[in-house]
Amino acid sequence: MVTMLRKSGSLWKTLAGQTRLYSALSDENRIVILLDLSNPGEGKCFNELKRETGLPSGRLAYHLGLLKRASLIENRMERHGRKSSCYGLSGTGRTAVKKMRNEIKQLQKAHSLTGSRLKSIENDDIALHSFE
Repeated sequence: MVTMLRKSGSLWKTLAGQTRLYSALSDENRIVILLDLSNPGEGKCFNELKRETGLPSGRLAYHLGLLKRASLIENRMERHGRKSSCYGLSGTGRTAVKKMRNEIKQLQKAHSLTGSRLKSIENDDIALHSFE
C-alpha cells in the first residue's frame, strides 16, 4: 500500500501535507500561537510571541518550526533596532483559524458558555482554548 502511494507522487504529497497539518494542530501551545497570530496586526516578532505565550525560547522556536513546516505560518526578518524574526498566518493558517473559531462558537452555543477572554472546555482530558 505504501509503495503504491509513493508511486502516485501527488497523492503521497497531499497525504503527507495533511498529516503535518493535523499534527501541528494537535498541540495546545500551537493552537494558542495560531490564535495569537490571528489577532489584528501585521504579525508578531519572536520576542513578542515569547512574552505573550510565556513559552521558553527553545520551546517556542520548536512550535513555530512545526507550524511553519505545516504551512500554517510564514516568517520574515525585520529590523526593530536589531534583526528579528516576525511571524504571521499563511493562507492555510487563516483558513484553519477560521474553522477553529467557528467550531469554538458552536461549542460555546451548545454548552452555553459566557464571559471571559479565555474559555476552557474539558472533556475526557481534552482541553480546547479560545481567545475572543
